[in-house]
Amino acid sequence: SPSRGLGDVYKRQMYLSGKTDENNGFENFDLIDYSTLDNARPNKNVIHLVHKDSLPKLYKIKKSQIMELMMWGEDDFYNTLVFVTPGDSIHLEVNNGKFEFLGKNAAHYNFYLKADPQRNNYSKLSYKGDLELYKNQVDQVYANSKKIFEEYQIEHNVSREFVNYVSNELKSEYLYNLSNPREKSKPGNPNYNSINGLTETLKKTPAFRIDGVVDLSSYYGDISVEDFKRPDFVNNDYFKRSLISYIRQYFVNHEYLDYNEENLDAELKFVNENFTGEIANFARVKILSDYYNKGFGNDKISQDLLLREIQQIEKTEAREDYKAVVRELKADLAYRLIKLPESVLSEKMISLEGDTLTFGEILDKGNKSNFINIWGRSYTGEQCLPCLEGFEKLSVNEDIDKLDRISISLDHDEDRWEKDVRSFQAYLNPREQFRSVAPPHKSMITTFFKMTLPPKYTKIPRYMIIDNEGLVLYNNLPSTNDSILLKKVLTKINNQKSTLE
Repeated sequence: SPSRGLGDVYKRQMYLSGKTDENNGFENFDLIDYSTLDNARPNKNVIHLVHKDSLPKLYKIKKSQIMELMMWGEDDFYNTLVFVTPGDSIHLEVNNGKFEFLGKNAAHYNFYLKADPQRNNYSKLSYKGDLELYKNQVDQVYANSKKIFEEYQIEHNVSREFVNYVSNELKSEYLYNLSNPREKSKPGNPNYNSINGLTETLKKTPAFRIDGVVDLSSYYGDISVEDFKRPDFVNNDYFKRSLISYIRQYFVNHEYLDYNEENLDAELKFVNENFTGEIANFARVKILSDYYNKGFGNDKISQDLLLREIQQIEKTEAREDYKAVVRELKADLAYRLIKLPESVLSEKMISLEGDTLTFGEILDKGNKSNFINIWGRSYTGEQCLPCLEGFEKLSVNEDIDKLDRISISLDHDEDRWEKDVRSFQAYLNPREQFRSVAPPHKSMITTFFKMTLPPKYTKIPRYMIIDNEGLVLYNNLPSTNDSILLKKVLTKINNQKSTLE
């Protein structure tokens, strides 16, 4: 009957109302839905209009989940998590800078306000070179959160479902702060998690660069793949973050966090061997999306691989929102340039002799494909040790001898670049040396290949193969430290080039 239909619709919604004394009211209000792959803000599902001092809204939610509420007042920023269930009616009161939830399940909504009023317990921490100290600090925040949660359960009438979800979210947030250490931010700002993970963070530490040894099993504790075989938590933010982070950084444990074919194969293989159902579907789609956003698919070989993986997902019974993401990737790939755009080809370079040429002119100097070695120094002027280690290994690689070599430095200091080239002349051919005129964070090359995290950090060394007309055959070759994988890829490219042309 119509009445039953309306009741079913209501059960799949969450009603949110509110009152505030903020001068700008609820004009800057957001509720983030972590059940989707891209953490959508569900404002598009709002049925009622937002008034200046009141907040009547209906949100569509299919399952119980933890959502994040944000509100920007005139002088204050409010931020908290809330555990919501389909059919909930939540009332929010904001008075004199105080933030509080009311309603029959108010205890489900107010826990995070009690445990971490400003959502900054972890954001005060930062890794400063001492891994043991950082771990102890993260452990302490987690222990305090668990203690508060235990006391909260005694004091309030909460459901078993609430306890289950919040317990998992607390642990997942803890695990994520271990795998992606916090980095020091500007004064007054929260310290954000490193997007590159623990291993890349450690590589910046002098002590780690010397011996390169860290006991990950001791650092992470008794974490195992079984901890992530929980499809009931696939809608929770930190669970999803931790799942992908631990696949990439612990279970697979890449030597170098490069978004290339070998690393993609390793991650997908791990997922296929260890997960099923919704967890596996989420992980596959998120991994493909991550690699695409990091530049994978910018060449003929990786584009074909990405399309094959997308086609496999389209054949599965994955959620429709997951399939929508891969369909969007597929559509983008159909229009993606394999040949470098004019903006990249026209970037100016300086040769060691002082001549100015465009990148396109350098590529077209020979009649073979080009092996490109992009290197340089850090923004602080430190030498790139992996770049230096690669010079000697590349100089004796017979597979590269079948290609024209081009070496491009991103060092904006011309005198220092010339000095570096002379220092390594035993391994570097002067006629193959060029320097980008543009600073690293403004270079069209680093931008196109997603090598730069503005304004300072550039992922080097980077090895790629581009033919003399600007066709990108491979944009992210394996590290020279993995000679077997590098030889495998170079052999594949040398054998396939005739079919690609």
